[in-house]
Amino acid sequence: ESWAIGHSTGSSILINYARDRGIPFRGMVLAAPLVKMNFHVLIDKSIDLAQDWIQDIPVKKTKSSHCKSFLKFKWNDPLGVKRFSLTWFRAMVEWNRTWTDFSSDQRVLILQGRKDRVVEWRSNMAILERCFTDCRLVYIKKGKHHILNESERIKKEVYAELERFLEDS
Repeated sequence: ESWAIGHSTGSSILINYARDRGIPFRGMVLAAPLVKMNFHVLIDKSIDLAQDWIQDIPVKKTKSSHCKSFLKFKWNDPLGVKRFSLTWFRAMVEWNRTWTDFSSDQRVLILQGRKDRVVEWRSNMAILERCFTDCRLVYIKKGKHHILNESERIKKEVYAELERFLEDS
């Protein structure tokens, strides 16, 4: 048996996999999982209007971690995303529109920062707790969206939870 870990959109892929294929993993870790993005209602309502004059949207340099060296790397990564296509937003909106709750016994650890401004984590956590019956939800008080690439103090807390989850299996 193998383990799976996903961050944000990577978590969405794992959620779909668990929903569509059952329990393929020994355990899954979902870090700052994307179910609904912050401002998803606004995005949903405006995407059809925007398509006539906007093809893509530049990525803002947000402070999605307390780790300055990670942010510097992220903002200067030559392979990093510089612009989001409207197609990506349309796919996200469609996924949100077609979301249906499901029930899975897949063992899951969810790591979520309470300072995350990328995903709408409050409603996302409620949705995921309904879907995964063997779910351990851990809130990291000062954690932001890039919960796995945080300051040393926060990362220590995150990785202690991750280690505990792996050892309990």
